[in-house]
Amino acid sequence: MRVGRKTLLWVFLIGALGAFASAMAYRWLERNGTFDLTTVRVRGIRSADSAAVCASVAPLFGTSIWKIDGDSLSSAMEELPGIAAVSMRRIPLTGILLEVSIDKPVYVVSDAHGTTPVSATGERLPASFLSDTLPVVETTCRIDSVTTADLGLWFSSGGAGDRAVSLQYADDGVAVMLEEGCRVILGTTALQERWNRFSELCRLAPETAGWTEVDMRYGGQAVLRMGGG
Repeated sequence: MRVGRKTLLWVFLIGALGAFASAMAYRWLERNGTFDLTTVRVRGIRSADSAAVCASVAPLFGTSIWKIDGDSLSSAMEELPGIAAVSMRRIPLTGILLEVSIDKPVYVVSDAHGTTPVSATGERLPASFLSDTLPVVETTCRIDSVTTADLGLWFSSGGAGDRAVSLQYADDGVAVMLEEGCRVILGTTALQERWNRFSELCRLAPETAGWTEVDMRYGGQAVLRMGGG
């Protein structure tokens, strides 16, 4: 069955008129505030962080939800301390849904300025992320960003586990104090690798009672100090 040119022309014309009418109707509805943002739903956020999120979205109220750039909003919110990722979805006619993922703290730095929780990527988080269950690294000097990130990676993989009585950071880097009184120096980089080598050393030479210090900063070897020596 063949469709005539006149029929095709009429179909095209009606389609064009329909599209024009829809566009005009949308513009009229938008000008009258039909799509203005009135509701924001947030999932995944903690009550402690709600104030920062509210401050980010507050200027958007009264803006058409179809004019809100989801990528820009997500990027801006991801700059907030403690927020790892944000995705936005529109809820017709007047709402948006924000799915928020927050950073997970894996350890705490304790220094002269107080206690600061730190994420697995080395980001320093707000105090609201503090928890009594987090391992604490005590220091009297500033920990550089590389070591901060390496600590985050190590702790996210388990760190020293239950073996550590305390952890310190000083001029020789990160050191783990064990229950038997031994101090294990890991330095400032490759903390996971060096701790694994120390654990293997303990497995091969379990008589560690006399060790007072084990220095793991030297590739492929360990420097042992025993008693007062």
